[in-house]
Amino acid sequence: MRTADSVLALSDHNYTGKLLRVLLADVQLIVLCFPFAELFVALPALAPLKPVTNALSAVMIALSAGYLLLMHKPGLRAEGAGPLLLFLCFLLASVTWADPWMRGDAVSFATRTCFTVMQAFAIVAVSLEKQGYLLRMLKRYALGMTVLSFCFIMLFPDKATWTVDDTPRVQSFFASPNNMGQFLAFAFLTLNFYNRKQFSLPMLLLLNAMLLFQFVKCDSMTSLGGSLLILGVYHFKSLLRPLAIGIILLGLAMPYASLLQKNGTSDLGFMNRDLTFTGRSDVWDIMLGDLDARDRHLTGFGAGGYWPLEHEGFNPTTHMTELDWDPGQAHNGYLDVRVMGGFVGLTLFLIFLYPFLMTVFRKTTSAEGVVCLLVLVILFNNLTESSFFRAKHFYFVLLMVLFWYVQLKPASADLPEAAGAEDSVRQ
Repeated sequence: MRTADSVLALSDHNYTGKLLRVLLADVQLIVLCFPFAELFVALPALAPLKPVTNALSAVMIALSAGYLLLMHKPGLRAEGAGPLLLFLCFLLASVTWADPWMRGDAVSFATRTCFTVMQAFAIVAVSLEKQGYLLRMLKRYALGMTVLSFCFIMLFPDKATWTVDDTPRVQSFFASPNNMGQFLAFAFLTLNFYNRKQFSLPMLLLLNAMLLFQFVKCDSMTSLGGSLLILGVYHFKSLLRPLAIGIILLGLAMPYASLLQKNGTSDLGFMNRDLTFTGRSDVWDIMLGDLDARDRHLTGFGAGGYWPLEHEGFNPTTHMTELDWDPGQAHNGYLDVRVMGGFVGLTLFLIFLYPFLMTVFRKTTSAEGVVCLLVLVILFNNLTESSFFRAKHFYFVLLMVLFWYVQLKPASADLPEAAGAEDSVRQ
């Protein structure tokens, strides 16, 4: 079908200059991904800047929409975008069956998510006008945030630790140790596998020492384990596809892990983790029970219809109140898609995800190594965290950026060789 292609086609004019590319790509990525809210919590003196960041976000949305309407390019077509558009249409429609008391959250969730998809499209469309710009931009972002995070830990150690039950766990200015670990996994892979020869050996060792220090301090074994696993298959292209599919199947099966245990809390004796990797089997059992009790297995609770935004209490129709804490998410992205859209939404999501993965492994060329690694770490992240279709969540933004990159990049386009093992990946 070429319908989606023609709808998303950019026609025959190109007015984009360097300034607009910096605004729409570099600045917009920072606005989408930088954890401003957590920074304001850590440094209350900066909290008055929140209206400014909100206004800047609105400006970026408007600028992206204007670019897509007015700045056209010949031959730039989003082939294969149909499944994503179908899922987004379902996401928007699902707002109508969200519970009335969750309708406001549902509308906000769905619209913010669609805006993020549009903004990611603009980021990629404008960055493709300069060869290799997108991945260089991602690397600059990874480098800058790594240094900022490290400096924050050194300068504000009291602000960089949990003060309730997890005092040894450094979180920097991210929402949690796991969220920090997710970013560090991205940074580790991007710095080490895209043009790493641009760094001198001492500088590369220093950057890696900073990353590994933060990995250990943030105590995110999921992120560290995922990075090591993905690193292990980097040189073996034949393992990339089965690993991606295996991670997805594991993510779909993990919510049922408690069925393999006597009481769902079997301790493995390692970092107080059970067979779920996160100790969240109680959360998953409640979610599955709520789907069953409300007969929502087919269409779910609607986008944004289960978890209140900004962690403001509980949905009164759920049984999360049985817990003495608010998880705020499923800690499993695959289950969160299911609780939003039921089996219908989950099926549409997989229809979007599978061809995207096949396109990644087929279409990427000289940058294949780092693009595939980033896609795999996103899939792995969603085993224990929820980032799929969660608006400004860093890994959802990254997923959309990589999706539009492989869809929009001409088949003949080539990027500067990533240092290391791209040749061995293609063997």
